[in-house]
Amino acid sequence: MTKKYIIANWKMHGGKNFIDNFFAVWPLSFSCDPKVVICPAFIDLDYLRHYMNYGFSLGAQNCSYMDEGAFTGQVSPKMLRERGCKYCIIGHSEIRRVAQEKFFKIKEKIALLMQHNITPIICIGETKKEHDEGQTLPVLTRQLKEAFDDKFFENIKASQKIMVAYEPLWAIGTAITPEKSILKPIYQKLHDLYPQVSFLYGGSVNEKNIEDFLSIPFVSGALIGSASLKAEGFKKIIETVYGKTKIN
Repeated sequence: MTKKYIIANWKMHGGKNFIDNFFAVWPLSFSCDPKVVICPAFIDLDYLRHYMNYGFSLGAQNCSYMDEGAFTGQVSPKMLRERGCKYCIIGHSEIRRVAQEKFFKIKEKIALLMQHNITPIICIGETKKEHDEGQTLPVLTRQLKEAFDDKFFENIKASQKIMVAYEPLWAIGTAITPEKSILKPIYQKLHDLYPQVSFLYGGSVNEKNIEDFLSIPFVSGALIGSASLKAEGFKKIIETVYGKTKIN
């Protein structure tokens, strides 16, 4: 299989014991790839760096739309970059639901992340009701247009990456995944609007279905939640996509 992005979203799980036990499953003869990205809780970023010899890239689960200031409890893109983050998830449905975050704020986060050479991973997705009413494409199109204005890409360098992860809200954590046929029109809409953006899929991805999703040519990778917390299962996912390699 062509190497694609495998992005682990550990959500509010982790801690030193969790991380130590997680990597104990992987023998030293097994290495990841820079396209494997692990996004821990903010507090675990520094500790996870102890395992960077495994070859993965470091990411964050969110960021502020400001670089500094009186924003209690927030973490800026500048701080993330100082800790080695190369990727950042933004607009995840759990944050949009709990924090009532709107897509116009996501637009500001995207611009700031790219100033610090951090690749944004923008999450989009529709609810079960919207899906059942046939509103998937209109909802996703609205979210995309709120995240990117018409002139956004004029100043983007060709080398800078932007990713959009389609995560249907009705699939997250449910063990239910959409028919693969639904992904093509979503990708086509994204490509028509913003051809520079890579398309990822997320929502109940695991070691059993990862190959099916990543065998789709236009899917550039997967955003993985609960399945990334199980070291044995996540190891199988990586082996499926990358195989086993020796650490140099």
